Amino acid sequence: MITFRKTKAGKWVAYGPYTELKDSEGGEIEVTLKSGKTTTRKCVGLGKPFMAKGCQMVYAYLDDRGNHGGSRSKGGRRCEECGSTRGVHLAYDLSGIPGYACYRCDDGTLSFA
Repeated sequence: MITFRKTKAGKWVAYGPYTELKDSEGGEIEVTLKSGKTTTRKCVGLGKPFMAKGCQMVYAYLDDRGNHGGSRSKGGRRCEECGSTRGVHLAYDLSGIPGYACYRCDDGTLSFA
């Protein structure tokens, strides 16, 4: 299964078995979301394969220009940190207070108070 991961640099990538992603560079890949739904994104490059839990895994770098089937924010919601409308979702700060944030700002240190 191919899923999303956030790199140490804060960039969203697709993560999955090298055998599934090795021929995907320049093409479309189907990524499974936490909800179980799938989305399609364009792969612009692959990282160096590495071993994880006995399997050869790889990061697939995604084209973040334009919408390639990803989710859109609903109801005109904006990130409460930066005002972006891309990738806005319900998030919780360290105190458990709910609010809306984009994936870029949702780094685990949010404060909606």
